[in-house]
Amino acid sequence: MNPAGSGDEFHRSLKMSEILEKIEDMGKYLKRAEQYYQNFLASINRGEIEKASEMLWGALSCYANALSVLIRKKSLTTHSETVNFLMELAKETRDPQIIDAVGQAQRLHANFYHGFIEEPVTFREICVNVIFLIRRLAAILQNQLKSLIP
Repeated sequence: MNPAGSGDEFHRSLKMSEILEKIEDMGKYLKRAEQYYQNFLASINRGEIEKASEMLWGALSCYANALSVLIRKKSLTTHSETVNFLMELAKETRDPQIIDAVGQAQRLHANFYHGFIEEPVTFREICVNVIFLIRRLAAILQNQLKSLIP
């Protein structure tokens, strides 16, 4: 996967049309991620913790998909594919915080269906970890995009 990627030969050999297609596909996911993030904030303001949980999971999932489209040329179509992709990323970057944040993100996703996170402090801590992961993915995306440009 080479997520930290700076100068991967594969990326250098891409045709401009392939690069533009990847960027367009990524853009769709990133736009959706922003919409989910805004819905996350609005849900928190309305006190809808379960809905906010799912919106933040959705934003994370979109970032993971944007990165997968860039690196693997394919979307992640299931929950398990998304989690496996993120765990693989954690291994390759040797970043243990990613592993913890993925676990926290899964708790948020489950909270939408089961409503078990009741303590505001716990919810806030989980959200901070997931937002950290989203920012980490954004940084990796930025590095990957830089490696696309000759």
